[in-house]
Amino acid sequence: MVARDTSYLAYDLLIRTLPRQPVSRKGKRATGLYGDAHWKTGTREKVRWVNEVLAQYKRAPEIIWLITDLDVMPLRPYSHLVTWFVRQPHEIVFMREPGHSLGLGGVKWVANTGFILLRNTPRVRDFVGHWYFRVRVNRKLLEQDLANWLLVKHVGHRELNW
Repeated sequence: MVARDTSYLAYDLLIRTLPRQPVSRKGKRATGLYGDAHWKTGTREKVRWVNEVLAQYKRAPEIIWLITDLDVMPLRPYSHLVTWFVRQPHEIVFMREPGHSLGLGGVKWVANTGFILLRNTPRVRDFVGHWYFRVRVNRKLLEQDLANWLLVKHVGHRELNW
């Protein structure tokens, strides 16, 4: 789900759904529960879609993008978050991952990719493009593992203001 904001706080809602998964050889369908094949496909598809949308709208840098998974429940109106974000110097912000969660590859999670606010800047597009590349070539780690690795460990994104 994506909301975009302008100075008058109008929203456009874009919802991306995935086609149903085919039935496996064992006669079972993926459920979409945490960690199963359908869930992993969905998280990877989210990164592809965000990369595609940012490329499509790169000539509209004034748009503030809010990307959220459907299982995230806001406790205040989105307009409060967007109003806060507009006043910040950050190019991209993530929901914080509570505690000291470790991902599959032992990557310490600090950012939860289920909720992202961003400006469509060249550095954000570079980060999301690199994230999408890593998601495509590394099938063992989760997209959240890869995002955290890029943000915390990878020298290529030190300039990104997050």
